[in-house]
Amino acid sequence: MKRDLLVDWESYYDDDVSIRESCFSNYAEKSYGYLIGMKTDGFEFSGTPEELKADPEAMAILHSPDFNLWAVNSNFDQLWTEDQRYFPEMKGRRWQCVSDYAVYHQLPRSLAGMHKALFGAEVDNSVRGQMKGVHWQELMFFEQDHWKQ
Repeated sequence: MKRDLLVDWESYYDDDVSIRESCFSNYAEKSYGYLIGMKTDGFEFSGTPEELKADPEAMAILHSPDFNLWAVNSNFDQLWTEDQRYFPEMKGRRWQCVSDYAVYHQLPRSLAGMHKALFGAEVDNSVRGQMKGVHWQELMFFEQDHWKQ
């Protein structure tokens, strides 16, 4: 039986580089994925794409056909994963979208909306906002470690 693997990318954005203002391919040309998180039963990874490539266990799990790939917005996370700069060999894998399942069950599509509907609590999105206009490579190592949490 397949296990589920949740994948989540964080990417650079600012006032001029925004997914809200363009399609993904235009956004990706100006942006870059700087952090990827993965979680499944008994395994968690949070790091840069380069750190993931250097981690044999994480690479084996990401590439294993024994895992169903999931993301809150699978179109976004799938495209970052398959991007030529990261893991183009992952093209063709099937992804499941948490947001699509939420809508099917008549819940809000956004992660914040889902969380509020299911748990009655607000999601703090201020962390993401603090990275607006900040390039990952400009952060000090201790700051990078903080954001990986």
